[in-house]
Amino acid sequence: MNRIFVAIFFLFIVLGNVPRLLPLPGIPSQVNALEAVLYVCSLFLFLRYFRIVLFRNYLAITLLLLVTTSFAYGCIISGWDSGSFLYAIRLVLQVLTGVVCGYCLFCSYSLSAEKLISDVVYAYALLAVISLGILMIIPDSTMLWAFLGDGGIEFEGDPHVGRLVSTYFDPNFYGSIVVMPLTLGLVHERLNGASSKFRMALGVIFVSLILTYSRSGLSAFLLVCASFVLVPGIRTKFLSLRTLVGLLVLIFALLLVGGWLASLIDISITDRIYEKFFGVTDDPSALGRLESLSTGFALISQHPWFGIGYNYGLQESIQVRGAGLDSSLQVLLLNFGILGAFLAGLSILISMVLMISRIRNRSSFSTRALFFTAMSNIFVAVLWSGNFNQILFYQFWIIPSLAVFFYFYFVSWRGLSDKSV
Repeated sequence: MNRIFVAIFFLFIVLGNVPRLLPLPGIPSQVNALEAVLYVCSLFLFLRYFRIVLFRNYLAITLLLLVTTSFAYGCIISGWDSGSFLYAIRLVLQVLTGVVCGYCLFCSYSLSAEKLISDVVYAYALLAVISLGILMIIPDSTMLWAFLGDGGIEFEGDPHVGRLVSTYFDPNFYGSIVVMPLTLGLVHERLNGASSKFRMALGVIFVSLILTYSRSGLSAFLLVCASFVLVPGIRTKFLSLRTLVGLLVLIFALLLVGGWLASLIDISITDRIYEKFFGVTDDPSALGRLESLSTGFALISQHPWFGIGYNYGLQESIQVRGAGLDSSLQVLLLNFGILGAFLAGLSILISMVLMISRIRNRSSFSTRALFFTAMSNIFVAVLWSGNFNQILFYQFWIIPSLAVFFYFYFVSWRGLSDKSV
């Protein structure tokens, strides 16, 4: 059952929102059927393993309690809201799925973090290939949204021309998400060596990241690479001056080549890409984010300490600006308040420190380096990428990120038997 669940997890990563294209009787088009299957399976496995997955797992318990108490607080001050209730249930299921998946990954791969990272890289490489195919067939995302609408699927997406939107249907989300498998794969390749097939998979993911033209995704990738300076073993293997210069030159060259190829399709695509990087003051998306930040700070100031209750902040934001906030961090503060966000952050930090102390004494340098890379990705996503989009509450980020986090959590407890981890 564990391996079947892991297979569903990888399928969930690769297919993204594609299952929404397959209408099923009784299931609305807004519902991702594969995501629902993942939740059902995770609930079954949680009931089977709950003593194991919650054993000394204070972080998981804290996160679950925060979501439920925040929603209850919202009910008290704002009244019952069925939409907020459903979103609270969904977030609880996402946390449970991440924890259960982390344990199932541990059961499937045990201490072989390198094998897990290899499979993760191949999964995201397949996702990248499919996404490149979507870009070649439908370079204008508005055509894709129209196609979905014709099929009875309601999807509200921004107009992206010449940008890789992936099966997640958003270039910025995709760009931020693939940074983790890409950097984990790079560290694994530099420390342990890899086959030409593995290097090709990394190359496909890297090219797909470039073709998103996502400022947040590209900058997050560079920030994670820069964090390697903190670990001498990775620094000497990865952060030579020649490697850094070569990486920057490669990114710049691929941006130019991508822009040139896009111009062969439509010269307006090149103009849009140029404005994306060099005309920020005139870029509607950048100006929209600034307006969203201003609105977010104003709303947070009204409920600074305890927030307004999970997902109740969405209603406040819609009333003010007609849409939700762009920043995940602002959504976190608006819904959970400064105290709730502080408690979540402190719990994550304490868990990381305890995991570091255990992994340092019991694991190989390769495992420690992969663990550091995964944690660095989470920090960058929360503190950097989370400022620009809703990545922290996006199912295709939060579930895989929690799965990797809790995989290393169970690795750190490997001194116990598999039956009592």
